[in-house]
Amino acid sequence: MGGVDAVLLFFTRLVGEDLFDSFPTLNFHPSLLPAFKGFKPLEQAVRANAKVIGATLHIVDESIDGGPILVQVSNSVNSYDMAYLGKLSFLQKTLLAYFLVDLLTAGDIDLTTRGAEIKRAGLTIKNRMIMETFNRIQEENDLYVI
Repeated sequence: MGGVDAVLLFFTRLVGEDLFDSFPTLNFHPSLLPAFKGFKPLEQAVRANAKVIGATLHIVDESIDGGPILVQVSNSVNSYDMAYLGKLSFLQKTLLAYFLVDLLTAGDIDLTTRGAEIKRAGLTIKNRMIMETFNRIQEENDLYVI
């Protein structure tokens, strides 16, 4: 099992404890947890007439979408069109992935099974290209990092 530093989940599938007991396991969930846990969170948000949608990067544990939260991003909801919300959600989760890669590359996060410690306060993206992309997305889509 050597060579695996962490497992990143970017899909809708439940995983067993064997995985997150063996490796640091993180999930990109398409809602502002703790709201809209589980499957189909965008549909849940639409049914609740949510005014904001977001995505969460969190540590995976035995609960469903209940592990410690590392970072979240959010947008105001301008449309309940599911195609639009799906694209926006994908952008949000991708941005969280950029944050994570930047933290890992800079050595600013320590991952352990069932936990993580961010070594510096105030997440900022150091990579210029990523930051420019984030600024454009933020301006065009009213995107916020929480």
